[in-house]
Amino acid sequence: MGGDNAAGGYLATRHLIEQGCKRIAFFGDTSHPEAGQRYLGYQRAMQEAAYPLDMRLVQSFLFGDVRIRETIDRWLNQQVEFDAIFATSDVTAISLIGALSERGITVPTQVKLAGYDDIILAAHIHPSLTTIRQPTEQAGHALVDVLFEVIQGGPRRVVTLPAELVRRDSSLLA
Repeated sequence: MGGDNAAGGYLATRHLIEQGCKRIAFFGDTSHPEAGQRYLGYQRAMQEAAYPLDMRLVQSFLFGDVRIRETIDRWLNQQVEFDAIFATSDVTAISLIGALSERGITVPTQVKLAGYDDIILAAHIHPSLTTIRQPTEQAGHALVDVLFEVIQGGPRRVVTLPAELVRRDSSLLA
């Protein structure tokens, strides 16, 4: 039960491509089931756009990992080019905004950024965070429906809910 993570990863990456980005980094733990699906969506959008995947830009991190700043430093020191980042959690995306800002890189002017989850803070940081909204209210209703079906002897079923792109300042064209 939950949101369509592959579609969400695709929507976020496709949005960054539509904003003119070509060197889009991915931050997320690809061994985690949900983040792994988000990565599949990222890959699909990159392939459809005929953009090669630079594996240096694929970073497998847990949500909010402290190595984010080290990665940004390494990329800058090695002159690895990137113009956007898709992070598989808003917590990671917010950490990235801070890490980039500390190094004098502005979001969205120099690097565009999209997160995932649409946590409350996403709308209130500066710049506000483009993100994929999890359909939490729909998921709650669907969970109750499925639970009642199982209690009444019905089969267990999986419900996949649509992901929604929420466009905010962190990814929009200047």
